[in-house]
Amino acid sequence: MVKKSIVYAAVVTCLCATTVSPPLTAASLDESFNTLEQWVETERIISRERADWESEHATIQDLIAIYEEELALLEGRIERAEAAVSATDRERGDLLDVQEELREIQQTIRTRVENEEARLRRLVEFFPRPLRQELQPLINRIPREGEETRLSLSQRMQNIVGILGQADSFNNAVTPVSETREFENGTIAVDTLYFGLGIAYYVDGSGDHAGVGYPARGAWRWEPNQELAHSISRLVRIYRKSDHATYVSLPAELTELPD
Repeated sequence: MVKKSIVYAAVVTCLCATTVSPPLTAASLDESFNTLEQWVETERIISRERADWESEHATIQDLIAIYEEELALLEGRIERAEAAVSATDRERGDLLDVQEELREIQQTIRTRVENEEARLRRLVEFFPRPLRQELQPLINRIPREGEETRLSLSQRMQNIVGILGQADSFNNAVTPVSETREFENGTIAVDTLYFGLGIAYYVDGSGDHAGVGYPARGAWRWEPNQELAHSISRLVRIYRKSDHATYVSLPAELTELPD
């Protein structure tokens, strides 16, 4: 073999160049050749392993780069997911805060509505009969104290506003009413002028019956006063514009209504 001949030539050259070496026997020479061949094979294996390692090292570096890139993408997704969860938690927390605030507002409104209904229950007892008859459908919708109702807070509030609105209109006007009243000689038709919710005057067509009405719990208090018949009759004519306007003196009494 050429390779082996070259190795032998190198060995012979080396041996010839060493003048102080002891004489070589055939056995020692073969041993030297064997050792040299093993060394060359070892170097070849090392060289091959080094080349394989370098190739594998490059592959591993490429894989590491790919894994690092994937890891960075994954970490980015995790961060975005955590941010989304945090935002969702914040939004959920905000919604819970709003819900609690709405509950508090609803409870405040409920308390206010219940207080107004209690006030109305006391107030309607002092309304005159014509106004109570007009408002009776709304009055019937006011729940009794402690009674459950199917009406929503909005409906209950509308009911309160409806009653107060009509009561206010009645209170700021003079309201003529033709009605009947009980007297000792029977039921007689009278003309009544209600001055708001504070006082009223009545008189019959003959002038035999007249009087003044004042607010009272349950039903108005009517005080007969036949001496006022002429003045009240003239007041009725003035209101109907069948008589010219003039000053008419009539008694009045202030009645304090419940809050």
